[in-house]
Amino acid sequence: MAVEAELLTLGNDQLVHMFQLVFPSGIPESDKEDRIALRIDQAVEPPFESFNIWEFWHKGIKIRKPGRQEQTDKTLNLTIRLDDKWEVFKDLKQWQEMNFNTSNATALPSALLRNKIAIECYDVNFKNVYSIIYSGCYLTGLKIGTFDPASGEPLRLILTIIYNDVEY
Repeated sequence: MAVEAELLTLGNDQLVHMFQLVFPSGIPESDKEDRIALRIDQAVEPPFESFNIWEFWHKGIKIRKPGRQEQTDKTLNLTIRLDDKWEVFKDLKQWQEMNFNTSNATALPSALLRNKIAIECYDVNFKNVYSIIYSGCYLTGLKIGTFDPASGEPLRLILTIIYNDVEY
């Protein structure tokens, strides 16, 4: 009987794990300065961190060494659940518009608008077991997902965020 119970519970951890996008100090320039957490229910692939390699030949042998330039893309693409949080969407849209003036196609100063975000990973008991913290974040892309009244799926937002640094 114990073997059957063990077999029946295999994979349960995958069903109950949850990930959230967290703005620890709120969305920049929003009137709400509280911590905001938005549920991530689609796959997230953190950027691949890399640096350049340089090569030289010595007595017929190719030598490869790490270079001094980081080559990480530093772009994070996220799909989050919007559910009924339209105020959050408005705050994100306002943050994006403060980064870029569409009337004259000018990037605005971003130093004060950059923010820290985290991807928090929770276990079965909704306990935070791991966080990836991105600093110097800047929202460059925002899209509302497909409106489909025939689907039972929640409405989602697609975000493109660039960042300066990441802490694992």
